[in-house]
Amino acid sequence: MKKDLKMLFKSPNLWVTIIGISLVPALYALVFLSSMWNPYGNLDKLPVAVVNQDKSAIFQNKTINVGDKMVDSMSESKNLDFHFTSQQKAQEGLKNGKYYMIITLPTFQKKPLPF
Repeated sequence: MKKDLKMLFKSPNLWVTIIGISLVPALYALVFLSSMWNPYGNLDKLPVAVVNQDKSAIFQNKTINVGDKMVDSMSESKNLDFHFTSQQKAQEGLKNGKYYMIITLPTFQKKPLPF
């Protein structure tokens, strides 16, 4: 045991190896934890395509456009990075990695209100 300790103190290469081996798990932990730290803090940079397929409807002699109201609300929101586009461009953007997901607003013409 004494010979091993003497060899350890005399050989700087062995010290570098021991320190390097002990730092590898710490480096893995640092990379992993930094990727998981505060996942909601950067959602405003997450690109999301929004496709509005809604058309206006007439209800009790009033024109109602639910899709446009939702688009207006989304455009004012800073929660996600919304991009308002067509279905085709949204699909292409999803395939090539430009968008993370697609939100499609269907037509609310037949049932614009929940009653």
